Amino acid sequence: MNKDDLVRLFKDRLLSFLDILIEQFPKERDFPLLKLGIKSRMVSVKDTLKEFTTVILPHKDMVINKDEEFFLSKCSSLLTGTEVTTEEMDHFKKIWTSDTLTEDDKENLWKWFKLFLDIAIEYDKVRKIKK
Repeated sequence: MNKDDLVRLFKDRLLSFLDILIEQFPKERDFPLLKLGIKSRMVSVKDTLKEFTTVILPHKDMVINKDEEFFLSKCSSLLTGTEVTTEEMDHFKKIWTSDTLTEDDKENLWKWFKLFLDIAIEYDKVRKIKK
């Protein structure tokens, strides 16, 4: 896959992920705003993927090993390049510690982040080849 294909794949998966988050956590107002920003191109998906790659790759072992510390302390800086503040991105910490999140929900979050990790790894490889 080339960079453009990976950006499109990331966008499609991120929008699907946001749909799930919006449905499951309707009181979290920032997920719909982020989705709207992506769909209206106010948020650069390419920049978001770059940021995601920068943040998630150093913690790939945490994602692979399902270390919950990833959601508790490392995930808050995700998507900071999207003009969403770090305080707003503490949603992942709030979600992870929520009483409403089941073990199945947690497993699904890990699957999503493993998918995003795989995309980030491929994107990073392609970016390095192009340099």
